[in-house]
Amino acid sequence: MAPTRALHPRLGTDPIAIAAPAGAFGVFCLDMATSTVPRGRIEVAARRGERLPIGWAIGRDGRPTDSPESALEGALLPLGGLEHTGGYKGYGLALAVDILPGVLASAGCGPHILGLFTIQGPSDLGHAFWVLDPETVGDAGAFEARVEDYLRTLASSETAPDAPGRVLIPGEPETDAERRADESGIIIDRRHYEALEALGQRFGVPFDARIDVS
Repeated sequence: MAPTRALHPRLGTDPIAIAAPAGAFGVFCLDMATSTVPRGRIEVAARRGERLPIGWAIGRDGRPTDSPESALEGALLPLGGLEHTGGYKGYGLALAVDILPGVLASAGCGPHILGLFTIQGPSDLGHAFWVLDPETVGDAGAFEARVEDYLRTLASSETAPDAPGRVLIPGEPETDAERRADESGIIIDRRHYEALEALGQRFGVPFDARIDVS
């Protein structure tokens, strides 16, 4: 990811993940990159021949691009996109995340971390974990009930005129997708199907031809 105003990538997507028990809502689970999107979304768009929304990435020339191929040669943008849409906030969040598991832990950080698929050596990737016991400040069950009540207030909020549904809680779409996959299988597009089939043929692993491809 390129810091706001930078030409080249200097930060990772530096994800943040926070979870808490939420009663009837199961678990509140926020798991997000501090870039506009993960790099994988760009790679999928390239394979599908799709264009990108402006604000997701810049090309090698540092200008916003809607071409996934150009984006893969350039850099992702921070959460918020361009500077005038608040991208500096995502840049700040990414830097804060990098300082905790990287600088604080004496691990690699920023451009010093090797790429995901490199074989040059260890990546020296750091992690930081905080686990809080609600019972240190009160009753754990009461905490969960308060979280549930809070989330119910949000979920029952009056929606905007063009909203496609009620207000969702972070983690709900992923939980629903997991449930549908357990019930009906995983839906993939034809490009991914063909790529997996080719890998199966290459390594002598049969690929299930009964899969429905969208």
